[in-house]
Amino acid sequence: MASPDDPQTILIVDRSRACGWRLRNALHDRGARVHVFHAFAPALVLLRAKAIDTAVVEFDTDRATLDFCREAHARSIPLVYLTGYVATRTGAAH
Repeated sequence: MASPDDPQTILIVDRSRACGWRLRNALHDRGARVHVFHAFAPALVLLRAKAIDTAVVEFDTDRATLDFCREAHARSIPLVYLTGYVATRTGAAH
């Protein structure tokens, strides 16, 4: 993953608040610099101001997601799509 001398900077947009912080902690524990947002507007501010190596967004086709992905693509930032599906111990999803 990231080396201590050159850590990766990863931006996560987790609008449903399903798994962004768990993902952030896992990536941070492996040496990455990680920024978590729950909306695209503040995430876009960081995307435009800082060198981002990878952006992670929940899969969706609404206007805000598409605009963010277009901006990331224009800056040659790789995108990773995630879903907010979380299984509980009883097997129910939320």
